[in-house]
Amino acid sequence: MADYTVTLSAEQEKALLSNVISIHEWINNAIQNKARQMIDRHVTESGLGSKRTPVATKLQIIRDMVIETASERAVRLFNE
Repeated sequence: MADYTVTLSAEQEKALLSNVISIHEWINNAIQNKARQMIDRHVTESGLGSKRTPVATKLQIIRDMVIETASERAVRLFNE
């Protein structure tokens, strides 16, 4: 499991708090949702499951997959 840190200026924080109750909760929700979307995409594209596949099964499929990172893909495409 990885931890990430985000640094905001006082002005950024002030502006965000005019729109969200908790910046931490908003960031956590956004990243969790993006991860869920990417898990669904990889599982569906692999043909090993679908969006309706149970979460535990999806996570096992992801554990067993070799997934090219965006950085690796960028390097590969640059070198083609």
